Amino acid sequence: MFRKIERTTVMNILRCGLFLVVLYLIQGVILPWFSFGWTPLLFVPAAVGIGLFTDSGTGAFFGLFAGIFCDFALSRPTIIFTLALTLAGLLTGYLGDTVISKRFVPYVSLCLVFLLAAWFIQVFPLLFFRGAAIQDMLPSAILQLITSLICAAIMYPVLKRLARKMMRT
Repeated sequence: MFRKIERTTVMNILRCGLFLVVLYLIQGVILPWFSFGWTPLLFVPAAVGIGLFTDSGTGAFFGLFAGIFCDFALSRPTIIFTLALTLAGLLTGYLGDTVISKRFVPYVSLCLVFLLAAWFIQVFPLLFFRGAAIQDMLPSAILQLITSLICAAIMYPVLKRLARKMMRT
């Protein structure tokens, strides 16, 4: 009825959990000390990378927990990043399985798309409910995007290796 959980499955879950805890500590504890009105988003490239380098199921599962950690790290009371990063992991996993190569340039391109979507998620209430001007938010958005893409490039080998260990089993 129930199959025995393999040791490698447990190790994969522990690796991903440890990676998410490290990202949470960086995103939620360390980076707020250095923010200048913006902070790079680390969980978006993580969800995109795991989704792209593994498969859609693993990407969605990892994206779900990355979104939960992201919501906590950014002190968001909603579950919007939980839903968005689950969808990001699912879509990038599907694209990686079907049409996109699992290399650096497609990874950064997908990170750019989903980081822009994350920026829109962040500013949507300000734009439409509080009447803020978009030109006031663009400088911090550009800085957040650039630093997030730099962090995505730094995380690339780590994500690639983590995904390779997960897919080896």
